[in-house]
Amino acid sequence: MVLLAVGAMALGTADAAQTASADPSLPLARAKAARLLALVPLPAQTVSLPTDPHTGRRFAPPGPSASWQVLTAGHWLAPVPALTARSYVSSHQPPTATQTGVSVLSGTLAWGETLSFPTSGVAITSATLNISISPYGSGQAEIDATVQVLWKPTWEQIPSTTRALTVSVDGGPAMVLKGVRKIAPFARLFSRLSNVEPDLPSCPPGFDPQTAAVKLTGARGRTIGALTIDDLGECNKVLARLGRRRGAPLWDHGLLDLLWREGGVNTCRPSQLTSTIKLPTSNRARSIDIEMKNTSSIECSVDGYPKLSFLTPQHRTIEVRLARDRRHSKASLATAVPGGVLIITATGPKHRPRCPTRTIESVTIGLPRIAGELHASANRPVSICAGPITTSPVFNPGPFSVAF
Repeated sequence: MVLLAVGAMALGTADAAQTASADPSLPLARAKAARLLALVPLPAQTVSLPTDPHTGRRFAPPGPSASWQVLTAGHWLAPVPALTARSYVSSHQPPTATQTGVSVLSGTLAWGETLSFPTSGVAITSATLNISISPYGSGQAEIDATVQVLWKPTWEQIPSTTRALTVSVDGGPAMVLKGVRKIAPFARLFSRLSNVEPDLPSCPPGFDPQTAAVKLTGARGRTIGALTIDDLGECNKVLARLGRRRGAPLWDHGLLDLLWREGGVNTCRPSQLTSTIKLPTSNRARSIDIEMKNTSSIECSVDGYPKLSFLTPQHRTIEVRLARDRRHSKASLATAVPGGVLIITATGPKHRPRCPTRTIESVTIGLPRIAGELHASANRPVSICAGPITTSPVFNPGPFSVAF
């Protein structure tokens, strides 16, 4: 839920197109693309193809699907078999390249790879080279390469004239930050955010959506821009609005964490949460759920992996080694409305023929950013494996489901 209405954020207006074409970062991105295309390793006597050998039509230059993207392509015919061309390309990669993807078409000799290159400064945020090789004719190979460079407009930053930030996260309280010391961390972080590749696949379903809003206010209180953060699992996007211009989507590299630290989130207090252990039907459980219910009248949030201490019916602490469940891409902000619940799942090892068991009756819970501890009791003792036990981050049980 976004508290501050900041308007449509999609790039594509005439203002944005004109600004992109005139931005000094664009020539840098085009030059970077040309340099990468020249790095494609080509076997001896390979010739450039101005026309498609399959259709006879001239190759059209690829058009970018977003104004912050530069695409350029090359096409060649090598006088060697496809496997020989593949071997040559693989063994002559540019020294600064990192292979980030390989694809082989089943049943054919077609092959492709993706190379990523380092970037410097803030003008260019991503540079990749995609090379594909396929057989052509008798003993020849067709080589295609496409370079993609994502660049950041020079204006896509918090203006130096900004005097205040009005912040809210996931329905939390609207908070006003004033002064250089408070604004500077946001300005530094935002200047480093990198652009999102256009037409990325949809985010994986089942993650609790998180949103945030930051309104930029100028020296005289005039709204000069806004940011919105759309956080869905790994697909964290920041959308920028500065003046009449609409900025490109950006990856959120810690902006929500910064907003949290600055107080833009209603952090849950231990007094707001009532915790219980939800037991399965078996007394020798492999996993247990710890449910935390918001019994207050105020929405609140928690974030991260818990620290758990297991207690016997005699209130003695059991030494258990804890590990984080790596099936979660990361811990994300989890918000509980009044009466809503949050869940932590603790799971024992899958194969435990010799694992000693311990009887527990309660759990002490420590949560990041929350002062104090929570205490959860079970309605009956339960036996668990002594470890290692993996813990999930705190999550909303609604559309988010975890199979153990």
